Amino acid sequence: MFRFWKILGYTVIVSLTIIILSCPGTENAGYEGPSAVSLLNVTPYFGDEFDIRSPAPETSRMIIDRESVEGWAVPEEGVLRFPVKIEKDAIFSLRLGITGDFDAIHGNLNFIVDYRVFVRQSEDVNSYISHNLFETSLEDEPLLMEHWTIAETRLDQWSGTEGEIVLIVEGDLSNHPDLDVLWGSPSLYYPERKPYKNILLIGVDTLRADMLSVYGGPGDLTPALEEFAGTSTTFLQNRSQSPWTLPSFASMVTGGLPSRIGATMLSWHLPDRATSVAEILRENGYATGMVCSNAYLGHESSGFQQGMDSFWYEYNAPAGESIQRAQDFINRSDGRDWFCFLHFEDPHTPYTPRPEFRDRWCDPDYEGEFIEEFTNDSDWKFSLVKPPEDDIEQVRNLHMAEIAYLDSQLGELFSYLEENRMMDDTLIIFSSDHGEEFYEHDGFEHGHTLYDEQVRTPLIIRGEGFPEGEEIEDSVGNTDIVPTILEWIGLPVPENLEGVPLQEVISGEIENDRIIFGEDCIRGTQRKYGLEWPYKCIFDYETHSYRLYDLERDPGELEDRTDLWPEVAGRLANEIVLKMLPEKSTYNVWFMGSALDESGNFVEEPHVFSGTLEVSGGIDNVQAFALSGDDAWSVEGDTVSFSITNADPNARVDKHFIIVPTEITASLEIDFLVDGEVRPDKLFPYGTNVPAESNSMSVDLTDFALAATIPTGEDAFSGAMYVWGIQGFGEGIDRAEMDPETLAILESLGYIH
Repeated sequence: MFRFWKILGYTVIVSLTIIILSCPGTENAGYEGPSAVSLLNVTPYFGDEFDIRSPAPETSRMIIDRESVEGWAVPEEGVLRFPVKIEKDAIFSLRLGITGDFDAIHGNLNFIVDYRVFVRQSEDVNSYISHNLFETSLEDEPLLMEHWTIAETRLDQWSGTEGEIVLIVEGDLSNHPDLDVLWGSPSLYYPERKPYKNILLIGVDTLRADMLSVYGGPGDLTPALEEFAGTSTTFLQNRSQSPWTLPSFASMVTGGLPSRIGATMLSWHLPDRATSVAEILRENGYATGMVCSNAYLGHESSGFQQGMDSFWYEYNAPAGESIQRAQDFINRSDGRDWFCFLHFEDPHTPYTPRPEFRDRWCDPDYEGEFIEEFTNDSDWKFSLVKPPEDDIEQVRNLHMAEIAYLDSQLGELFSYLEENRMMDDTLIIFSSDHGEEFYEHDGFEHGHTLYDEQVRTPLIIRGEGFPEGEEIEDSVGNTDIVPTILEWIGLPVPENLEGVPLQEVISGEIENDRIIFGEDCIRGTQRKYGLEWPYKCIFDYETHSYRLYDLERDPGELEDRTDLWPEVAGRLANEIVLKMLPEKSTYNVWFMGSALDESGNFVEEPHVFSGTLEVSGGIDNVQAFALSGDDAWSVEGDTVSFSITNADPNARVDKHFIIVPTEITASLEIDFLVDGEVRPDKLFPYGTNVPAESNSMSVDLTDFALAATIPTGEDAFSGAMYVWGIQGFGEGIDRAEMDPETLAILESLGYIH
């Protein structure tokens, strides 16, 4: 049956480009190109007629059942049109999402997918024949609401034709103002195009290398990972690029240093300008999905959704549930290449292991307060008093019990891949973002130092080109993961990445003389490190002091060797300062949330901060994060106007602005009120705990040190507005424009004259 439609509303016209991958192994018979083309990676147009091309709306995301999917929101009487050429064995797929309120009394809504084949009637006249691929309605299928509906159709009978995939909503959406509709992740895929080159990136939160047996840890703690390592290549000297979650994982998925890509404690997000590996892979036909259970990655402003067709998040989800969600994504992606970033939170505090693992790993004779769990880490990580040794040992055992549970679930994941014959055509990368300290350097947890208990992390890789059971001693970093993925599927590695393909480390093409860098403490003083095996230099940006360790002779980093090798320490300190500067200068405006008591009530009632932020010389761009429904802000010329309530009990990230000035010499004029009143005691203009003297003041980028440090945790004033600036290096800042203290120490080392 043929159906003809008059186009209502607007039309989106999308040009699809088939990109042919040059992959290792693509000489095999049957390989004809990428296994899919995503319609999310094109530049669409819309208009009432085919020959009218107006800029189309950007894609958006919808969350249903904790899963965020990217696609196009449907406006009233909307029609989306995608010009396509149907190739052999094509399947069209999309995910339809509908949320809100629907009442049939106001009219039914039909959701239709058609394929229209162009028919040329004459030199000047074209028409089409319409074939229905999918149709449903809310009146007939009320279960369409609040869950994702997969629409999938084979297009074999139209192989070799050209036409349009058309997404249609029939009915008047204006009668349903509280209803939202998303055409999610539309794509064409080709299940017969093999071999597949799947990628599974497993990132564990809070797992130090020496907890695994292959790195010298307890032999029976992680048997599944030990077996996995036996079929993989293990990198024994891997380092993460930060001792806390957000910057470390940002480096892992972009191949860049946190400060260079702008993903640090001063931004609390992965900026749009940073290109994630998911974006690259999706452009080349991959289905992309992420499963995570950490708030820094999972909140809507985190930036980790970039390039992800599917993004599932639940705070502190157990490994078993995360694996099930990953399997759901992998099963949905059957018949095409897929990339899955699977994140686990289990080893992170609080430590609440299951009884069977706790009983095995904890001392049965322990009689302290942490017999079953350890939930209040603030009492330890912000205290200067070291707890009793038996408590430390018990808490460490609880942490190990969480790791043992995770390992048991990883065994189930590996079995699933084996049973579904995916192990041999999947690149599996196992790593973590950071470790955990148990008072090796007089502290607890992570984020406060750059010693190896916090930054030496596991890196185990299984896949074609990675010898089974081999152990590599060369220094590597998590920034090497993205280049390794791109090399594995045959894509060029961008020159601006910090890392290198690990295949070239294995082959010896890259010698073990690289400097591995890391940075960004979330508490304590700001430190950065540079490791040129076997020497590791840790540079303190606040005191401008540094320490040098010989990891070969002193793996515990207990003896400072600066006096023995001052030229090595000086050279590495210089490399650290010049390497790890952000590309962009920024002003950062932070609204600290009001503290909560043990019952979850505000200790101090939330405040409304309102006013203006004026940047002399102009504003390049502004990014706002973690704002809620009642918050408002706007940009007009060189001024940001805002009205922000500082506290949100549901948010785990403080609200903030990042303002990029047009000129690096710009000053920031601040004029604000708190609850309509003058309250200079609520403004801390230099990222310190020294309040302002007035509600109207000016700060300059040159007023700030090279690396800003702001108070965190118990050192910060809740319910306050912190403002600081960061000088970028990418815009041509001269060394002479560094802050005087940093300049002086580098001059004393003989590196700046």
